[in-house]
Amino acid sequence: IGDIYKAVELLGRITSKEEKAKDVVAEMKDKIEEIRSKVQNMPEVKVFYIVWSDPLMSAGNGTFINDLITLAGGENIFKDTQGWPQVSVEEVLTRNPEVIILPPHAGISAEDLCNTQLVNTDAMKNGKVYTLSSDDIVSRPTPRIVEGLEEIAKFLHPDLFNFQYQPLTCEATS
Repeated sequence: IGDIYKAVELLGRITSKEEKAKDVVAEMKDKIEEIRSKVQNMPEVKVFYIVWSDPLMSAGNGTFINDLITLAGGENIFKDTQGWPQVSVEEVLTRNPEVIILPPHAGISAEDLCNTQLVNTDAMKNGKVYTLSSDDIVSRPTPRIVEGLEEIAKFLHPDLFNFQYQPLTCEATS
């Protein structure tokens, strides 16, 4: 995220809008600190972030997404990997996330997960599967990354943010 601050400031210098760039960075830092201070005393929530469905891929250490999960009060279940690991359903089941988050264009919908072995995770059993409003808020190095942080924090700690979400329910098949 520090690299995003530097990029915004550089863009400000290049376009002779240094003050505006400083304001944008200050707003980003303020919002991040506001969220961090809200969640700092909350228990960490184990998160599985689905980057892509086939092959199943997640976000590891060294990614914006990992940083956002951590700042939002979560623990990325694949933080022990680097970059964008391909993972198995068995690994996800073993690590048993409490929350599953996916972008709108992951190649699978939250409802589609009902037809996978992921239904055996605590996240699925408790309906805590969330789809971000946009891919861009977590995948592009822009000031919108703060919007992604806010959404993730709401998913992980809904009571702190007065967040209401219809839990995912999987219909039993006969």
